[in-house]
Amino acid sequence: MLFNAVHNSLPPNIDIDHAILRGEDHPPTCAKCVARVRISALGSLDLRYHSLRCYAAPPDVGRCEFVPPRRRVLIANQGLDVSRLPPTGTVTLLLADVEESTHLWQMCPEDMATAIAHLDHTVSEAITNHGGVQPVKRYEGDSFVAAFTRASDAAACALDLQRTSLAPIRLRIGLHTGEVQLRDELYVGPTINRTARLRDLAHGGQVVLSAATGDLVTGRLPADAWLVDLGRHPLRGLPRPEWVMQLCHPDIREKFPPLRTAKSSPTSILPAQFTTFVGRRAQIS
Repeated sequence: MLFNAVHNSLPPNIDIDHAILRGEDHPPTCAKCVARVRISALGSLDLRYHSLRCYAAPPDVGRCEFVPPRRRVLIANQGLDVSRLPPTGTVTLLLADVEESTHLWQMCPEDMATAIAHLDHTVSEAITNHGGVQPVKRYEGDSFVAAFTRASDAAACALDLQRTSLAPIRLRIGLHTGEVQLRDELYVGPTINRTARLRDLAHGGQVVLSAATGDLVTGRLPADAWLVDLGRHPLRGLPRPEWVMQLCHPDIREKFPPLRTAKSSPTSILPAQFTTFVGRRAQIS
């Protein structure tokens, strides 16, 4: 390969490598080291290899992002598209599943098979269009996960998915931003767990966000979209409640039943949650 020929003929440039580690712009002298690899999801940005120690993958104009050693070796030796590598560090996760999937498979398996095939295509296209990456095709059952370096892209992707006709499927979508780790191409750790619990609160057709993601997308939402504050809610199995927001748009349903929290269960032993209407029961009745 061209990379191996160039790499073997050029010594490592420590100054360049250190500049990349510091997050500086990729030095133009590195461009002559090897052919450019196009990052299709990011327009005209290019990835240039100086050596195996030159591991810059610019996620945005003028910035560099760390690519773990194992993955940069794969890029160098196999010519992988770096835009499709799952991002690490601080990302926004989109986690979605099909509401009442088991029931739908039992009642209309043929229709569901067709609908899931359509869903796979729609999801893949939407994620790619908004600069996201799917670490795996399927997460659990009929659920899927995608990662985005920008929270606003994740919100736009979620909105596009809910605006697309997927009948008889209805998606429940949760968005959360935090630090992630990859293990065998799967995200692990508190961030993916919290995202899953957020998604579990939602109803089919609904998009819910954590406070962290809500803060990041404020002022950066797609045209005509807005957020609704749903209040603070407990998340199953997690000690810290989450302030939940809903992503709204004129093209999608806005009104839903209460979130699927522990307090909605008749067997719940948790104390009742207080709201801003405490002491005003007479007025609101």
